[in-house]
Amino acid sequence: MNHDYVSCFAEYIKGMLDARDALGYAREPHAATLLSFDKYCSMQHPDCVELTEHLVMPWVLKDGNDTKGIKGRASAIRLLAQYMNISGQEAYVLPDRYFGNAKPKETYIFSDSELSSLFSAIDTLPEDKKIPYTRQMLPVLFRLIYTCGLRPQEGRELKRRNINFQTGEILITNTKKKKERFVVMSDDMLVGRQIEGDANSELFFRHLSY
Repeated sequence: MNHDYVSCFAEYIKGMLDARDALGYAREPHAATLLSFDKYCSMQHPDCVELTEHLVMPWVLKDGNDTKGIKGRASAIRLLAQYMNISGQEAYVLPDRYFGNAKPKETYIFSDSELSSLFSAIDTLPEDKKIPYTRQMLPVLFRLIYTCGLRPQEGRELKRRNINFQTGEILITNTKKKKERFVVMSDDMLVGRQIEGDANSELFFRHLSY
């Protein structure tokens, strides 16, 4: 998604996002977060010319009870300030770990019985009139995500042309850091579920029959 930045920091915001994009990092969520900062500057501080602590902190700390939002804004503005300093423009850099370390995420491993219950529930989902072929699509989508170790969006946005139906190889292109990789489907996915998809659709999971 393209964003229109209009504040005095617009050039640096665009430059920072382009630099991250060139290095293989996603533009979002920082692009949207910095659009909020850009609007904040243009509307409340139209004459600002420097990225100072006085300018930054009220924006970072808005909605004080939203810890996740604060950390997201802090991360985005810190990246912007670092880019500005590298570019020769002095800017206030929020100290690293200013809001403490993130709580480590706990890994949860499903048991065999839980996996069986999950896929049984998916297989018996009712048809959704808003999404054609729901009952045919979701069982394959979830099994593909699980057996191939895909991120949810990698499965949803899988392109038909990136699937080799003879070997089971899949080229994954919509990755977190834009680094392509190959995964291989199991024989059960290829034969047991008879994956075909919609030959007229670029996205494999737009319409699905099995």
